[in-house]
Parts: sequence; structure tokens; C-alpha cells
Amino acid sequence: MLGKKEDSVLGATQDFINNYRNMREANTIGADKYFHCKAICQASQRGETGRATAELISDAREFTDQKLKGDPESASEADQEANKFGRHQGKYAPNKSCGDLCGKYRPNGLDPRY
Repeated sequence: MLGKKEDSVLGATQDFINNYRNMREANTIGADKYFHCKAICQASQRGETGRATAELISDAREFTDQKLKGDPESASEADQEANKFGRHQGKYAPNKSCGDLCGKYRPNGLDPRY
């Protein structure tokens, strides 16, 4: 049986995996920030360990996007802003839908399933 911290780490990781899959499946221009925000929000709703895991995963992702993929720093900064917003929303609204909380990043035309 997993302890609370291990469960939060695994759950937060799964939040990222699920949102990445959904983003790829949705294949909608401009949806990246929405799914960033949503994954971070969901992980943050798992408590401090979930928030810390989310920050580690998102920072590692932005590092690889910049250093390995060659994404511009401005793209990383915009992603990190969505990440910061998602962390805040998840922490202060732990029982609300992260889809709703991250609505300001939701692009027009994104399938309602997401």
C-alpha cells in the first residue's frame, strides 16, 4: 500500500500524462497553455507533495523544450505563466474543476470533452 506522499507523486505524474495525451488527441492550435494549466492545477489539488511534483515535472519539461528542442525562451516563459496560474488555482480552489479554473487558457474550438 502506498503512503500519502507516494500516492500524491504518482497521481500528479498521472495528471501530466493524462493531460499530455488529451492535448495530443485534441490536436487544437493554442491548447498547449490550457493543458499545462490543467495538469498543474490537478496535481496541485493533491496537496503540497502534488504541487512540488508538478513544479518539478513542468520545470524539467521547459528545460528540455528549450535546451533539446530549441524552443525560444519566450515560449517557456508563457508556459511557466500558465503553470504558475494552475498551481495557484489548484491550491486555493481544491474542489473545483481545473477545466473551469483554467478557462482563460482554453482556446476557441477545443472539443468540449476537455
